Amino acid sequence: MKIEEFISKMDSFIKEYPEESKKALRKEANAMRKDLVDASPVGRGKTKKISKSWKLSMKGSTDTTQEATIRNTSPHYHLVERGHVMRHPSGKVLGYKQGTYFFKNTVDKRQDSFTENIADNLFKKLKGKL
Repeated sequence: MKIEEFISKMDSFIKEYPEESKKALRKEANAMRKDLVDASPVGRGKTKKISKSWKLSMKGSTDTTQEATIRNTSPHYHLVERGHVMRHPSGKVLGYKQGTYFFKNTVDKRQDSFTENIADNLFKKLKGKL
């Protein structure tokens, strides 16, 4: 079976082999997490809190409920990603710090190849069983 045929029949293979498809999804989600670590801005000092705070969790056990969630546990992640108003301790607005949108840019870059990479990983795992 060629990879093109496999991609066209991928939904049936995911239903038939849910454990292998979950492993393929986890592998690609880990690759996405590594890209996010690389794309994360490096803060001042030695902490690098944002780049070290990426977590991956897998949910679901059946073919239709499998889901990988990547999130950042850093308390200031949303400020760096989306931007924020800078204020003086007295409350006066000093300006606006534009967000970097590194998460959105990284996901947009990988979105096209994400499904293809999962299909390739699943194809390699199932090659002996087909």
